[in-house]
Amino acid sequence: MRIILIGFMGSGKTALGKRLAKKLQYPFFDTDLLIEKHEGKSIQEIFNQLGETYFRKQEANLIRSFQFPEDCIIACGGGLPCHNENMKQLLRLGFVFYLKLSVDFLTKRLELNNESRPLLSGLETAKALQDYVAQTLSQRECQYSLANQTLALESIKPKQVINSMLESLKFAIH
Repeated sequence: MRIILIGFMGSGKTALGKRLAKKLQYPFFDTDLLIEKHEGKSIQEIFNQLGETYFRKQEANLIRSFQFPEDCIIACGGGLPCHNENMKQLLRLGFVFYLKLSVDFLTKRLELNNESRPLLSGLETAKALQDYVAQTLSQRECQYSLANQTLALESIKPKQVINSMLESLKFAIH
């Protein structure tokens, strides 16, 4: 079964995806890394040189044309489900988990690591970052909430998240 992780940037899709892939012995795919490899450029360079619209088209092309194995873990870029009818495609592709975190938690995480995130460049203050996260998360929530399963993550450890995912998948398969 293809297991797809979505959520806002900084929600832990890649870290949890890698752990889950290791536990299940499935291959792991990160859509941003696949696009970087295909383009020969970093996400930052793609945004700067070709723009967000170009990047969003590449995301849509990737999830429609890349031959993901039947059993794998896919971590999606934060905006991928919210553009070009991509959420419908993700739901057709596999079982989708939404990794949900609060605005405050995401803001704290992103303050520590925002240099490589093109949508955060130019946000000079913690308040500007928090406002951006709140507004963007609010806009994306309607797409994120279409996932097969939502996991609220703030109060649980990664091992518990993975166990919750595996438990949900048992019910989804039967």
